Amino acid sequence: MAKQIFFGFLVALAGALIAVAVGTPIPWLLGSLIFTALFKINGAKIQSHVGFRKIGQWIVGIALGLHFTPATVEIIKSLSVYIIAGCLFAVLIAWVGAFILYKLGRVDFATAYFASTVGGASEMVVLAEKNGSSNIPLVASAHSLRVLIIVILIPFTYQFLGLKGDVTTAAQLAQYSYIGLFKLLLLTGIVCFILDRLDAPNAMMLGGISVTALLTANDIVFTHLQPEIQHMGQMLLGWALGSNYRPGFFKQAPRFLGAVSLMTIIYLLLAFIFCVFVAKLSGIYFPTAVLAMSPGGLAEMAITAKVLMLGAPLVTSFQVSRLVFVLLTVGPSYRVVTKYLTRRGML
Repeated sequence: MAKQIFFGFLVALAGALIAVAVGTPIPWLLGSLIFTALFKINGAKIQSHVGFRKIGQWIVGIALGLHFTPATVEIIKSLSVYIIAGCLFAVLIAWVGAFILYKLGRVDFATAYFASTVGGASEMVVLAEKNGSSNIPLVASAHSLRVLIIVILIPFTYQFLGLKGDVTTAAQLAQYSYIGLFKLLLLTGIVCFILDRLDAPNAMMLGGISVTALLTANDIVFTHLQPEIQHMGQMLLGWALGSNYRPGFFKQAPRFLGAVSLMTIIYLLLAFIFCVFVAKLSGIYFPTAVLAMSPGGLAEMAITAKVLMLGAPLVTSFQVSRLVFVLLTVGPSYRVVTKYLTRRGML
């Protein structure tokens, strides 16, 4: 196991360094993710460890929290109605996706519904099992493929179009301090530990974000995070995401995974249309709105926004709110939808 983790680290690091050398967007995340996934799909005996994933989430959470300046928080408060709209949008497109997977993927409705929901993969797998899904592995595969498509497609599209912001944060203005870093790690670490013990979704990231954002919003900035630390956090996260793939991943249930790919493209098109209206009504920069409403993962979209300087706090706020809202509503909404469809003879 130790040897597999060691070689897994080398593959992830090599992927990140090559991505940096060739100039890909968010190279430390994408390079490590893509290289690890390619090696895993081709049968390489490499692995990550859950501890490294948690450390990566923790670092990324702190880095994102340092963007929540008092002025930024006020802007986010003024956009609360659009954050709520984004939550409702995520639930509505999940219903569209469920029918695509049910009809085209030829799986039971529980599998289709929880595979299409824009939420955390691990949480959706648990809920799918509780609600009688007949194929749990396909639920996990659907979320992995959806995130992979979006996390590759959006950053490369943004790079091709030259979309990038220019934001200076309080963290960038602060001086680096070893003592400040120790204080920040200690405070965030305590909350991360508590949330992790409570099995909260994305516990390490939410712990890092919440504590750091609370401090930053009150003009308490202990230190900035050196780029090397942030790069390591992104690489650890990409390494963990890439390790989710297995040999023959794309050969398992090809019809279902094809339906997932179609569903993901439709999600992106719907998000694009929705963001046109949101950007026009709210004044949010359109590329930022797309990242905020995108049906990708919290960490991936937030990192993209941070690296490209496209409103990381706003994107994080939208994505976190959606995550919590979906987790609270997906179970009850599934029961309501299935009861209605059963009465209509559609299931």
